[in-house]
Amino acid sequence: RELAEELGLVATIGRLLVVEHQSVPEDKGDSLMFVYDAGELDGTDSFVLCADELEEARFVEPGQLDEFLPVRQARRLAAAVQARKAGVTVEMVNGQGVDAP
Repeated sequence: RELAEELGLVATIGRLLVVEHQSVPEDKGDSLMFVYDAGELDGTDSFVLCADELEEARFVEPGQLDEFLPVRQARRLAAAVQARKAGVTVEMVNGQGVDAP
């Protein structure tokens, strides 16, 4: 939904990469955030930016995410990149990874 709304992209949604439980009251309250694999893009030429929400879209290295996103979102997306490479699903709570039992 967010890809279509903010970038004008329609993607085939793949497997779940990250599930994060957020319980920080001053942020969004108690919520679950999911990140799914939506494939790869070669560039930004096909983007149609939602003018009310975005001024620019670009690709950045995972190590640069915290320069563009709030800390928890940067951690979640960095975890998604690693999960995709490793073929796993990552569980997080409030921006921190949860060790599997």
